[in-house]
Amino acid sequence: AARDLVSKLLQYVPTERETIATLLKEHYYFNQPSEDLLEKLTDINANLKEAAKNRKDDRALLERMDANIEVIKKLGIESKAELNRTRHVLLKGIFEATEIK
Repeated sequence: AARDLVSKLLQYVPTERETIATLLKEHYYFNQPSEDLLEKLTDINANLKEAAKNRKDDRALLERMDANIEVIKKLGIESKAELNRTRHVLLKGIFEATEIK
C-alpha cells in the first residue's frame, strides 16, 4: 500500500498525479479496513508477549549460569583440576564419536 501511494505521488506527468486530498480520502493506505488493522495489532501483541516470555526465560537462564559460575569460583584447586580433566575426557569422547572414518 505504501509503495503504491508513493508511486502515485511521484507520477512524472502532473495531470496523472493524484492530489493529496484525493489520496487522503480514497487511498487504501489511509483507509485500511479496521479488521486488517485489528488483526495486525493482535499479531504484534502476540509477538510482544512471546518476546517478553523469552526474555524472562533468558533472564532465568543467566541467573542460573551466574550461580554456577559462583560455585566454580569457590572450588578448590583440586576440584578445578578435576573439572579440567573431566572436560578434556568429554571433549575427547565427543571428538572420537563424531570422527569421520
